[in-house]
Amino acid sequence: MKRIKNIQQLNQERQRIQLRRIELEHAMKRNWTDLKESVSPGRIVQQAVNKLMGKTEDGQQHFSFEGFVKNPVVKQGLNIAFSLLVERVFKKLLKRKPKNTSE
Repeated sequence: MKRIKNIQQLNQERQRIQLRRIELEHAMKRNWTDLKESVSPGRIVQQAVNKLMGKTEDGQQHFSFEGFVKNPVVKQGLNIAFSLLVERVFKKLLKRKPKNTSE
């Protein structure tokens, strides 16, 4: 840090510090806005869906069926959906009255 030798240098240093403070405040506001946007519920859901579908942050699609099924959340979801479907089919089959063809 340089020594300040006169009033003019003091005023210049004050002005430099004031400008630096303003720059930092604007940077903090931008960072705060970005942070609020990144943790909004909509953004979190969007990121989760993109991750499940194999999209990267830049929007590129890197989807493959193998990657889709390897994801444990998707596997669990597919297992639940399939078991519900099978359960419904069996319930409908059991409720069905057999046709009497002998009468």
